[in-house]
Amino acid sequence: MNNKLFDKEKKTFYDRSKHIDRIINEETLNNEIRGVISKNGTIEETNTGNYLDRIANYLLESKDLPSGRKVEYGYYRSERDYRSNFTTGRNTVPISSEIIEQLNEISVNTNKHINKEFIKRLFNPQSLSEDDIRRFIINGCNYTQTDLEELRGAISWLWDVIINECTGREKEVIKMFDGDITVREIAEKSETTFQNIYKILKNICKKTKKWLNNPE
Repeated sequence: MNNKLFDKEKKTFYDRSKHIDRIINEETLNNEIRGVISKNGTIEETNTGNYLDRIANYLLESKDLPSGRKVEYGYYRSERDYRSNFTTGRNTVPISSEIIEQLNEISVNTNKHINKEFIKRLFNPQSLSEDDIRRFIINGCNYTQTDLEELRGAISWLWDVIINECTGREKEVIKMFDGDITVREIAEKSETTFQNIYKILKNICKKTKKWLNNPE
């Protein structure tokens, strides 16, 4: 893929689109996309996906187009751009209603009603799913009032594993969960997007699950 594609000397949308048509290898690009899809993947966060994002931004930044936030289908060039316009953009992130419902759950497993299957998995950590870990975090590790010392110990151990897998920013986010606050409220307090908090949670759960499967 050729860096000459993003020729800043081309100023108008017409010139830039014609320039892309001349240089881009559509067949190669389509083959790459089909290759990802055939493996049940998505192009998001792949080199191909990032490349397509760059093409979109290159076109939308044409001098004869309005600001990206003024066109019919508004867009943001980057996370920084999104955050700087948080009031406008925070409710535009396309996340499925199922995920929103799950992430906005409050106290999924309360101290009085800890799920028995979750307890079994807690004492066999490799069987914990990423969903188990996410619910554990959202509930704010709020199980410690139990009278069972062994259970408190297992909960404390899992929390330590999660914390050790976090970056500094990730620690700041997960420590905000207390069993009452929602993901959307944390996003607002952090002046970031719902989607960004979801990505942080997803990444933490993925790293924790990986460690549980292969503890070092």
